[in-house]
Amino acid sequence: GWGHLTTRPDDSFGAQIKGTFRLGENDEGYTKGHELGATAWYARRLSERLSVSLRGTWTVSGNYDGADPRYAMALANRVVATVDPDRRAGNRLEFGLGANLTLEGGHRLSLEASAPVRQDLDGPQLQVDRVWTLGWQWAL
Repeated sequence: GWGHLTTRPDDSFGAQIKGTFRLGENDEGYTKGHELGATAWYARRLSERLSVSLRGTWTVSGNYDGADPRYAMALANRVVATVDPDRRAGNRLEFGLGANLTLEGGHRLSLEASAPVRQDLDGPQLQVDRVWTLGWQWAL
């Protein structure tokens, strides 16, 4: 991957590009699709302890290569659409809003709410609706 971060006294912004390129098969005889993601964010300090952030993420996932042999009959007869390795790809654009609270002793609490603004899935897959992320960090 690649990343860039710019920090200034009252704000920061950055971007990251990362990929997952799968090189071999798993024990069931198939390989999950490659993934590529890009993220950009901006954060603004509101006070000595509180900051808010905005993030955008674009993710692209590829189809599977091969199939689990346990589902060969379902795939051959097109009985179960979710086992089709050619219907696993998709892409998603999501945005998130967050807040960080810095506490005494190197502790930090963070909360982010994100939701997709666009999802394009190649088959019958589970969509992402909303994601809430709550974090605690302790820097020594």
